[in-house]
Amino acid sequence: ESLLSDLAVLIQGSPLPLSTLTSNAVSELVKRSEGKNLTTDVVSAKIKILASRKQYLTPLTPAGSGVQVDKFEDTQMNLMWRWELTTIELLPSDLVKTAKKVVSERRKLQ
Repeated sequence: ESLLSDLAVLIQGSPLPLSTLTSNAVSELVKRSEGKNLTTDVVSAKIKILASRKQYLTPLTPAGSGVQVDKFEDTQMNLMWRWELTTIELLPSDLVKTAKKVVSERRKLQ
């Protein structure tokens, strides 16, 4: 359970694409996992369950243009991608209030 909280901290508000976030998370969690077998597939799947990657700014390419964007891997800075936990209470209790405020501020950009 403490690994879940650690993973939540790594996820919340991250601008990284899924592959990079997963790689970073595995590296960090292995240090704390006491020998548990953590694979990139398992951590990637868990990230997709715990959070969604949201785009906060309007794309420069019109929606009807046929250009496809991979929401998990897109790195366009102008779209302001951020990972948002589906349940903010997964964070340690001392971080919940701050995280809620930051999410609220990001939503104002939409």
